[in-house]
Amino acid sequence: MKIHISKKIFGAAALAAVALCTVSVADEVEAIRSDAEKGDAKAQSALGSLYSRGIGVIEDQREAVRWWRKAAEQGDAVAQSNLGTSYMFGTGVAKDEHEAVHWWRKAAERGNAPAQNNVGSAYYGGKGIAKDKRKAARWYRKAAEQGNASAQFNLGAMYLHGEGVITDKRKAYIWLSVAKVNGHEKAYDTMDIVDWHDHLSQSEIRSAKDEVVQRLEEVDRRKKEHDKKFDL
Repeated sequence: MKIHISKKIFGAAALAAVALCTVSVADEVEAIRSDAEKGDAKAQSALGSLYSRGIGVIEDQREAVRWWRKAAEQGDAVAQSNLGTSYMFGTGVAKDEHEAVHWWRKAAERGNAPAQNNVGSAYYGGKGIAKDKRKAARWYRKAAEQGNASAQFNLGAMYLHGEGVITDKRKAYIWLSVAKVNGHEKAYDTMDIVDWHDHLSQSEIRSAKDEVVQRLEEVDRRKKEHDKKFDL
């Protein structure tokens, strides 16, 4: 199974505001910078994301890491997640898988879904931490239930192949279907490749589809709560 580590950079809602606001981008960036320099963690996290994406400033991954570190050290989960990703891929900082997992875990324990997925993938692949597929599945579930599509796919694939969990084709069908609805490309391929009628009866497939609808509603609710909490 190919694991999915999220490389997406997450920032505060200010990121979207900068791109769409009616005032000048420069003024908006300076307002964020001013708050960041005063020690505001959310502003520091947002400024790091602006530097990472090159929005309103010249792209500078080292500067992004510098601001994320300031916010991460204050406990900002989004900055901790982004800092972990920087370390895992050596973006703006020397690659260090152990340090990546250190920051991802901090963010994951605060409830950040992308970090939870990435901690799961670290356990799955033994990157920066001892391989443990049972723990991988546990972290994938936490992220999946908050609407993270990569985690939904990863969890579904683990149920499909019996990795870290007992093989359960019905649960695989449910989580892969949820990931597919959420636009995960690999979930589309997997759902098409597997002949589910070889594994599940018609009644099991019908009940699984009903549970997919229920799961999507619950996941959507939790995702909105998560995104509001982390200002995504």
